Amino acid sequence: MSDDATTLSKLCISCGLCCSGALFADVRLHKKDDIQSLDEAGLAIEERGKNLHLLQPCPALHRGRCGVYETRPTNCRRFICTVATRVKNKDLNLDEATKVIRNAKQRISRLEKLLEQLGNHETDLPITWRYEDVFAQPWDSDASGDLFEKRSRLYRMSTSLAQFLDSNFMQPAVSDQPER
Repeated sequence: MSDDATTLSKLCISCGLCCSGALFADVRLHKKDDIQSLDEAGLAIEERGKNLHLLQPCPALHRGRCGVYETRPTNCRRFICTVATRVKNKDLNLDEATKVIRNAKQRISRLEKLLEQLGNHETDLPITWRYEDVFAQPWDSDASGDLFEKRSRLYRMSTSLAQFLDSNFMQPAVSDQPER
C-alpha cells in the first residue's frame, strides 16, 4: 500500500462518519451488490419501491473498520468524502483533516446529548431522523421555558451541523470540479 493510501486508510478509520448515520440515513443498494451476504451479516435492509436501502448507522462499523468490507455495497465503495479527497489532492494535510473530523464528532456528540435531554434515546437511528423526530413531537405552548430553549438550541445546532457536514464532507473538492 502506498503512503497516500495508508494515510487515507488511517483517516477513514479515524472518522467513520459516512457509516455512522451522520452523513447518510441510508445507502441505496445496486442489483450487483451481494444482498444475501449483507442480509446474513445482520445489516438492516429496507425495500422502498423497486429499490433496496442499507439503513444507517451501519452495524458493520466497528472501531472505524467495516465488518463487510469485501462485500460492501457499490455506493460505499464509490463514496469518498471531501476531507479525504482534499487530503489525497494535497489541499489539506492529515493534521488539518483530523481537526475537521474531530470538530464534526464534537458537534455530533453535543447534539446527541441534547437529543437525550429532549427524550430521544434512539441511537440506532441516523442523527437527522432523531432530531426530525423531536421536532415532529407536539408540545404544549404552556411548557416550560427550558423546553422551548432546548428545542431552539436543537434547531440551531442541527442546522449548523448539517451545514458543517455538507461543506466539509459532501461537497466535491475544488480540484475534482470539471474544467469549464
